[in-house]
Amino acid sequence: MARLPEKNSMRLLCKGCDTHFFANINKSEPIRTDGARTYSYITEYAVCPACTELNLSIKADVSQGFGVTWETLATYPQGALAANKILAPKEVPSHISQDYNEAISVIDCSPKAAAALSRRCLQAMLADNGYKHKNLVDQIKTVLAESDRDRIVPASLRETLDVVRSFGNFSAHPMTEVSTLQIIDVEIGESEWCLEILRHCFEVFYVEPKRLSERKAKLNAKLQLAGKPPLPSSI
Repeated sequence: MARLPEKNSMRLLCKGCDTHFFANINKSEPIRTDGARTYSYITEYAVCPACTELNLSIKADVSQGFGVTWETLATYPQGALAANKILAPKEVPSHISQDYNEAISVIDCSPKAAAALSRRCLQAMLADNGYKHKNLVDQIKTVLAESDRDRIVPASLRETLDVVRSFGNFSAHPMTEVSTLQIIDVEIGESEWCLEILRHCFEVFYVEPKRLSERKAKLNAKLQLAGKPPLPSSI
């Protein structure tokens, strides 16, 4: 039986083995430095139950006295996603893959920037496939309400996209020329999960259709050689 997450635990992505797990985040006391300006630092850590790797991040309060805004300065170990170079498939259009690849490159030093890039990537991909609403929530609602049999996405992706609507700030902002790359606060693990969602979308919207098209072209070539009619266009 799967272990249920404890109360107040958070869903994390291990930066050592790329496995999701639930854990209570342990936090050290902030350390304040002396000098003309005062900075606050905090260390967050949790142990992955799958590989027993310690996941650690060091954050600093960059608000300069206006509330508290924690910015990630360093993480350990280095992210498995970036280390493994899981780049966008070649079938993905460049204007979409560039944002995804850049999000991978910055996720360890700035999850907020990775989230902003991931959001723009997801919105651009949905718009590229006919869902052109300016708000990501409205785009996802339209995908989930799709009635065209040829355009309905698999149930697994429907469930995954539906989760994005619970990401708070991530999905609430409209995409405009001003706010497209607006830096937004995200919960721990949301940026990593968004990259997983993007990879799933890549498979559904670009990779698998390309494979089907190539297989169909090869089969039609064989049918032509045999003097038989091609496959119906609806297949």
